[in-house]
Amino acid sequence: MIEEITAIETTARARAFLVLSAFLIAFGVLYRYEMIASGIALLVFLAGVRGYLLLAAIALNKCSASITSARGVEGEKIYVDVVIRNPTRIPIAFAEISIRYSSFLKLVDGVRAALILIPPRGYTRIRLGFQARIGTHEIGPIDVVLRDFFAFYRYRSSFDAVGFVKAVPRISETEVRRLLVFTRSTGLTRSRRSGFGTEFYSVREYREGDDVRRILWKYFAYKRRFVVKELELETMNRVLFIVDGTNKMVSGPYGYTPFEYSSRIVASIARYLSYRGDYMGLVIAGDSRIYSTAKLEKGRKGYREILETVASYRFEEGSTSKEDLDSVDRAIMLREALAKALQILPREKSLVFIFTSYGGVNHLDTLSRIAQKLSLLGNEVFIVVPITTTFEIKGLPQWGYAIYRLKAFERTKMELEFVKKLRGRGVKVIATGAEHIPQYIVSLIETVYQYH
Repeated sequence: MIEEITAIETTARARAFLVLSAFLIAFGVLYRYEMIASGIALLVFLAGVRGYLLLAAIALNKCSASITSARGVEGEKIYVDVVIRNPTRIPIAFAEISIRYSSFLKLVDGVRAALILIPPRGYTRIRLGFQARIGTHEIGPIDVVLRDFFAFYRYRSSFDAVGFVKAVPRISETEVRRLLVFTRSTGLTRSRRSGFGTEFYSVREYREGDDVRRILWKYFAYKRRFVVKELELETMNRVLFIVDGTNKMVSGPYGYTPFEYSSRIVASIARYLSYRGDYMGLVIAGDSRIYSTAKLEKGRKGYREILETVASYRFEEGSTSKEDLDSVDRAIMLREALAKALQILPREKSLVFIFTSYGGVNHLDTLSRIAQKLSLLGNEVFIVVPITTTFEIKGLPQWGYAIYRLKAFERTKMELEFVKKLRGRGVKVIATGAEHIPQYIVSLIETVYQYH
């Protein structure tokens, strides 16, 4: 549907022709009557041109536009189609369109602005390819400018059509397998208690009601006694991730911001926990809203809910321009994230990992209070601060790497100082490279619940 009709604008070129027509008519009246005809011809010509543009504007206001939505995995190329349909018999020529889309998206195929022809009773299709980025990004609306061939007149309007590009974090299957091998080889997944599981625990005398499939028949043949095999009870973990998605976390190179690294880490660990059948949930504190799973879900359902929550996150315009480390808005949103976490956390002991970046005294106070509140309720709480110097930045020129290293060095000093202050307040902090965090967190999860 097209937005409100605006008036047809007269360009400077048309005004010049009007002045020329008036001059010819005036000159003809005073000196040569033949010049009057030329002036009138120019006026008729301008009226005809304006008449066509008026018809084209009427046709444009009867047109409809649509933008398809697309979903994929971050880093992939995702295509959306922009279609404008003209149901009238009037051709719309020289239509300049400009397609608006989120400044956080990178266009890698196609153009956002073009000069097109919309045929009568037909349509025009434009395909745009974007490099997918974590979250939901808006495509549209569409701005349209109609001009005549001579650019005497101009008509502006827009279609309020909107589509979306939605992307989930890329999961490294190699990383997930590495986590599974790591925990199995170290024995971290064992609970050291009998129950339902797959690992051998011990044997005991057969009791009425025991499953006959667990009877050790070789032992019976040798000792003439019925004994059954007991299995080791598998642990049932409850893990909640809280991710700071405010302005400081979305500042950085395309695809390499702390928020995106944190999202990948959370998704990888959630994939690992899904194989274990554990309960998991996610809360994201955005700049103006909270994104969250409804509750802690088990296994693959919990993993899918976490991916969907990350994919629903929206980068907000103007976020990266904010430099206030002690932003009041950031503190407010983190407190709202805490309130949401308290709603979905069960009464049983849970592990809570809060992903964030460095900040000032206000941010320190906020994180300390959140950790203290959750700990008093019987939860194990860790603040996770990915160190930026270990982020792998690709595609920069040599001088770009030099500038990045200089900035990263200064930022690392601030991050380490921030971590030191947090630990000084008694807060448990994980501060290491993004590639080591998944293994470190999985070790904590399994160790904490090993005897639970």
